[in-house]
Amino acid sequence: MAGNVRVGLMGCGRIAQFFHLSILGSTPGVELTAVAEMDDTLRAQAQAAAPGAKAYSDYKDLLADDNVDAAVVCLPTGMHARAAVDAFEAGKHIYLEKPIGLTLEEAAQVIEAERTSGKSGMIGFNYRFHPLHQQLKSRIQSGEIGNVVAVRSAFCAAKRELPGWKQRRATGGGVLLDLGTHHADLARFLLDDDVVSVSAAVRQMNYEGDFGSMRMQLGSGLVWDGTFSSQASDTDTIEVLGDRGMLRLDRYAGSLERNESKPGAGLVKRGKRALTDAQGLIKRTVSDPGEPSFKGALTAWADALSKSSDMPAPLIDGARSLSVICAAEQSAEQGGASVDLRGLMSSVAGGAPTPAGAA
Repeated sequence: MAGNVRVGLMGCGRIAQFFHLSILGSTPGVELTAVAEMDDTLRAQAQAAAPGAKAYSDYKDLLADDNVDAAVVCLPTGMHARAAVDAFEAGKHIYLEKPIGLTLEEAAQVIEAERTSGKSGMIGFNYRFHPLHQQLKSRIQSGEIGNVVAVRSAFCAAKRELPGWKQRRATGGGVLLDLGTHHADLARFLLDDDVVSVSAAVRQMNYEGDFGSMRMQLGSGLVWDGTFSSQASDTDTIEVLGDRGMLRLDRYAGSLERNESKPGAGLVKRGKRALTDAQGLIKRTVSDPGEPSFKGALTAWADALSKSSDMPAPLIDGARSLSVICAAEQSAEQGGASVDLRGLMSSVAGGAPTPAGAA
């Protein structure tokens, strides 16, 4: 695609106001030409933040705008698949915030729409582009902690009043779909392996599915245990245990450190980690420029479009992550029984899953 990528932003809610508007308005090679938002107040705020962009109340009017080459879909989850299909049918490239849809049937519709349109789509797995996750992947691959034995993670959000659509799974709620989908993708991204089976438990504290635990088994036999909640303190940690040490990533503290696999080493490391975490939190609070992964992801998308190159997070990866979540929910309904994922993707991609390292 020659010249600037002319982008339309579909949906101007909380995340778009925090990240997408400013990023799209300041990224070289990107021209934010239109915004669409049905809420009058949010639309006015978006227009104030992007005064050079046309403002629409209906995203379909944005898709009919010839001055838009590509659309960023930042709508409530229940609208993702329909909006993505509409965008492809309108001849637009897309960046689709996760998850790809509510069901694997919706995911299949998006993948088919992309295939027939001849346009490109990227799923918004922004944490792939976080510097800490990229460093973690590199350090795992370097063999720094030896053979990986297990992974455990926690991704939780502080208790708050959720918008109506996030209170029910049928409209896009539930922490497995909202938060767990990120770690389902990171399992594949960090370890270059596919999730082949999953077991899970889900319970309700205030909203439907607002607490969940999920055990993912990868093709190598490695197990990743994750905990997810929208009723706990803000937490996003990943601990990778190897036979020569452990790497611990804390996104909110801005830290990635190694614990040695030697007797007594953990006591010293724990003290240092407490100090490092506190310093990282203070630094983030005082000078944090914002979650860097959104800028990394959107910039990578625009760059891929301008160079007509492969998407660094193709839409099919959104379907792979959703298949993990759907299997986990099925497991929870069956009392935690393990559910095999092999075969689930065939209904989406028309065959076996692509190997993890393939683009």
